[in-house]
Amino acid sequence: MEVKIVYVKERVLIGKCMSMSFANNKSRELWQSFRSDLAKKSISVETPFVNLHNYPADFSFSAFNPNKEFDKWALVEVPESTEVPDCFEKFVLEAGYYATFEYQGLAQDCQVEVQKLFTEWLPKSGYQLDTRPHFEELGEGYHPLDPNSKEQIFVPVKK
Repeated sequence: MEVKIVYVKERVLIGKCMSMSFANNKSRELWQSFRSDLAKKSISVETPFVNLHNYPADFSFSAFNPNKEFDKWALVEVPESTEVPDCFEKFVLEAGYYATFEYQGLAQDCQVEVQKLFTEWLPKSGYQLDTRPHFEELGEGYHPLDPNSKEQIFVPVKK
């Protein structure tokens, strides 16, 4: 895993949100609804899809509880002046620093690599986890069951 620190500028996104937990994962339902509505509204997507996790302030990765709920978003970046269709919500991603790395493989196996970032890389890095959203940019033709699918993982950090 090659981790880089990058500064991500503020981004305006539109999409759908659903509350869930890792134990009660509704990602498939969320993404099917999002993609269906994109097609109905004839919105063309020229940027990567964004899979975003907005964890509550008391969410703990060290004392992990798979039943703890968080908000998950299926999103796409749009120009700031875009009128948001009624089936979507606007989400403004706050600017900041992120630890990022590329992952290729099955979506179900990605958590192992993310856990390595938390348990191996982060303690030695001089950075600490920030409370901003975590997200992934999904590569072209991404499918969670395709071992060749690529995603860029972004974990918020601060000095």
